[in-house]
Amino acid sequence: MKKILLVVVLVAIAGAGWWWWQSQARGEAPTVAATLSAEHTVGFASVQRVDALAKTLVTALEGAGADAKAGPLGMLTDSASRKAALGFDPAESAGWAEAGLDPTVGVNIVVDSRVLAGGQPLPIALFKVTDREKLLAYIEARAGAKPTLDASQAPVETVTFGGKTALMGTRQGYTALLLGPARKHEQARAGFAAFLGDTSGDLAKGGTLKRAFDGAEDLYFAGYLSGQGAVTLVKGMQGLPEVALSTATHIIERFPGLSYWLGGGAAGGRLVATDKGVELIQKLMVPARKPPEFSRFLGAKGWGAVRISVNLKDLFSGIGDALPPSMSEVKSQIGMAPMMLPMVLGFGWDDLTAAVSGHVVVAFDLASTVAVAQKGNASALQALVLVAVGDTAKADSLVPELLKLAGKAMPNVKPEAVTVAGHAGHKISVAGVEVAVVRVDDVLLGGTIAAIEAAVKRADGEHLTDKTAVAAIDGADVVEGVFYDGEAVAKALAEQGVPGLEAALKGKTLAMALRHDSHGLYGRTDTLGLSTMVGLVGGVGASAFKKYIEASRAAERRVVSPEMPFMPKAPGQAVPTAATVAPPSAAPALGAAGGE
Repeated sequence: MKKILLVVVLVAIAGAGWWWWQSQARGEAPTVAATLSAEHTVGFASVQRVDALAKTLVTALEGAGADAKAGPLGMLTDSASRKAALGFDPAESAGWAEAGLDPTVGVNIVVDSRVLAGGQPLPIALFKVTDREKLLAYIEARAGAKPTLDASQAPVETVTFGGKTALMGTRQGYTALLLGPARKHEQARAGFAAFLGDTSGDLAKGGTLKRAFDGAEDLYFAGYLSGQGAVTLVKGMQGLPEVALSTATHIIERFPGLSYWLGGGAAGGRLVATDKGVELIQKLMVPARKPPEFSRFLGAKGWGAVRISVNLKDLFSGIGDALPPSMSEVKSQIGMAPMMLPMVLGFGWDDLTAAVSGHVVVAFDLASTVAVAQKGNASALQALVLVAVGDTAKADSLVPELLKLAGKAMPNVKPEAVTVAGHAGHKISVAGVEVAVVRVDDVLLGGTIAAIEAAVKRADGEHLTDKTAVAAIDGADVVEGVFYDGEAVAKALAEQGVPGLEAALKGKTLAMALRHDSHGLYGRTDTLGLSTMVGLVGGVGASAFKKYIEASRAAERRVVSPEMPFMPKAPGQAVPTAATVAPPSAAPALGAAGGE
């Protein structure tokens, strides 16, 4: 018996340890957060590790192909060109040291509730200067003038450069530069001095910020909005109505933090929620029934889809909860809305929420979508609307009622019973195209009859299996999801006159999902990190530059061909033609000798 009890205790301890480990936020918050005030920081945006960022950009552009290197982007892949343009190579940490700057912490834009001018916040730039004399010398070498500093009103210093002044100072090892219109700086001097003298750094210690950056890694860009700081700001702003403060407080009690981040290989963000916020998310976005397997109806290649989930049963109650108590009259009107629907639609809200669960997917084959857009013939469109079913009997009776509403809006539309691929449903004809809605087990399929037939066939054969795409469309915790076949996107854009993305999107699935958990809403994509984004920009930029060169050459040929009678000629001299006046091989590159 003692052994059994010992095993039970050990299992309980192991389970508790696992639960604790799983509940901990594990991620990389921006470095600057460790120096900011939890009470006063409204938000910040950071670009950090700028040397590694520049190196990542260079590496991605080097892989963009010869076209990219031939254009203006080619300058970025050449160290000598970077040094000539900036005075140092930003892809090397030693280059930043030459300019007296710390590339690791980068540049951070902060909004603090104390730094106000005329009741409006002025942003502050925070960065680290490793050697002030080197920085001043660098500025003088590049701009031809050296800034002057007046520290007579410390901790605030006045910097003068080019006849203009600004306020700056230091805070916990960072150099702080007040931004915004210079004419407003004096109004914000006292608040700026308070910001500089504040030694708190408790923003990073709080659970909200840690949770906001849960899962963040390899950060280059990051942004954060603090609910606590926002409420402090609203309280300090003059002339705002009481309803503004009550609304802000009501929201922040539910959602105290919002983040976004972009790393080298991934990107994501989170809306942090308290228990009240989680309950609100459940009421608005989380149906009681889990979603069906939508992916079985979608093509294995060449498709894109968007999924949205809405908790129809508790929707109006959730909207009411989202409004502050000061809007009681509006809350009351929203609460009455479901009772009015039978008079408008002919069926009740309870009928709708019983028939469908609230998960909806809109999916389409990219190639057929482009073809229809270019050539017409909507009947060839391979697109589907997929709706998750709740009660099958009620869903079967609701569909004809919905189609009758379409008939009232369009008198010539008459719903008819139809069987598609062995499944009963109803169809209507719109502009000569037959569109049907049929139920296949737990899903209502809407689309052209040909599209539905193909979808039913795919369900028992080859269909979408890509893990990231399936997770975004079928995931039980997804409230919004989207995916696109990368190669199909590149091909479709090329046909629309935007080539150059084939290499960057080869073999990729572009997928993103907004999910819910016990801490709020979060999203993450491992297919749209910085490297992929730079590859996309590089591909588009290279193709655009190539088209520019080709257009320039074509224009030059039109100017000099077939003859140019306006050109002066000596007696006996031949008239210049396209053959004798050759166009330049390429437009001058940015930064070329003689350029401005």
